[in-house]
Amino acid sequence: MLTGSTAAVRGKLITEAERFIGVRYKYGGNNPREGFDCSGFVKYLYNDQGLDIHRVSRDQARQGTQINASAAKPGDLVFYRRGANQPVFHVSMVVATGPGEIWVIHPTSSRGVIRENILASSYWKPKIYTIRTLIQ
Repeated sequence: MLTGSTAAVRGKLITEAERFIGVRYKYGGNNPREGFDCSGFVKYLYNDQGLDIHRVSRDQARQGTQINASAAKPGDLVFYRRGANQPVFHVSMVVATGPGEIWVIHPTSSRGVIRENILASSYWKPKIYTIRTLIQ
């Protein structure tokens, strides 16, 4: 876990993530030149802040500490799975929260890197599996 000025780290993660809105999706992609997949995007952002994180979303989902949605803060990670006995298949990073809102940035195969409220998404909301923090 990353320690130090958590507010500064969280702010830098969000500032960096927002720079990549519109970058194309690429399966296995892990840099802005070639494009990103979801876990490559998170790894790129976290590595930039000095945090070593696994490359694959299902492995990332075992790192850090699980938190409730109400405790989610910018920089925390949301993991998704298609069903109760299915593996994690996607990760996004929280950029803002509010009553009934969790805004994330993540690469999607259809639209590239986007910002959206996952609690308003009929696709993402039912697939939320866990939210984890790696910033302590």
